[in-house]
Amino acid sequence: PNLNVTIGEEFIGLLSANHQPRYKKKLKKVFKSKKVKTLQYTTSDATWWEARLVPIIQESQITAIMAITTDITENRLLQAQAIESSRLASIGVLAAGVAHEVNNPNNSIYFNATMLAEAWQDVQPILNAYYQECGDFSMGGLPYSEMQEKTPQLLNWILDNSERIKKLVRNLKHFARHDHNELNERVKLLEVLKDSMAILDNQINKSTQHFVLDFPPTRPLVKGNKQQLEQVFVNLIFNALQALTQADQRVKVAVSIDDAEEQVKIRVIDEGKGIPQEQLKMIREPFFTTKDDIGGIGLGLPISISIIENHAGQIKFESTPGLGTTVTVTLPVTGIWEAGNDTE
Repeated sequence: PNLNVTIGEEFIGLLSANHQPRYKKKLKKVFKSKKVKTLQYTTSDATWWEARLVPIIQESQITAIMAITTDITENRLLQAQAIESSRLASIGVLAAGVAHEVNNPNNSIYFNATMLAEAWQDVQPILNAYYQECGDFSMGGLPYSEMQEKTPQLLNWILDNSERIKKLVRNLKHFARHDHNELNERVKLLEVLKDSMAILDNQINKSTQHFVLDFPPTRPLVKGNKQQLEQVFVNLIFNALQALTQADQRVKVAVSIDDAEEQVKIRVIDEGKGIPQEQLKMIREPFFTTKDDIGGIGLGLPISISIIENHAGQIKFESTPGLGTTVTVTLPVTGIWEAGNDTE
């Protein structure tokens, strides 16, 4: 009996206070069933462990319970990636379907608006002549003198917004396409960031009046997977936007090149609520989230970290509660392309 108490006290001392009640429940189940039970838990360094609680039985009685622990951090991250990949695949299929359904009526709107714009150009001289001869008249419930200026503006507004929808649909279809996990593309980083911003355009407009992209004249190329990198920056920018508490707070994406190290640094800086230090230590941990209330499942950052590390890069997090957070992504530069020129 004393040996059993000693082992229990030693092992429970390895667990944080929030895991200890679960451990005690598992112990009761082992004593009741005389069968092996498992317990998964984390330590202060964000490592995940699985403990197998094995009953030691003598003369049909449990005399002790042996805890065998295994580091399962990598396995949990792989599981998290599989769950997220499955979720993204489902979202991709849905997004592609929605994009197709939106594209058809939008093409009709654009085509018809173009015809109306051309018809207006043809009929305007006749209407102007009638206006000069007979004076003002009603058109669409407004005086022609007012509609003369407004109609071209309205038609241009329809065409511009139809183009905007077309671009958004194109970005959605691109974001949703099948990813073959190849990391050998020569990716234009500016395109990745602009496409990520286009995907989040509505969220950006709702969240802040001050969104800034600061990109240097030199255009770096990085080697990797454009779609995966978009996934990372969509996640980082979206997190920055969600951290804001009022629209006059700023989000800035700042890019700089370290020629000596042959690296590019992308900083996503927000002026939001910040992250307490105790939580900052845990944000790399799969399934840890500060956004339970809005459906967060804690997979975005660990998967983003994994993607960047697969691209031979690093992610660094700095935050001050009440002042904001800076996430710095470092990637190796593989080449340069000139601004305004698509050839390398």
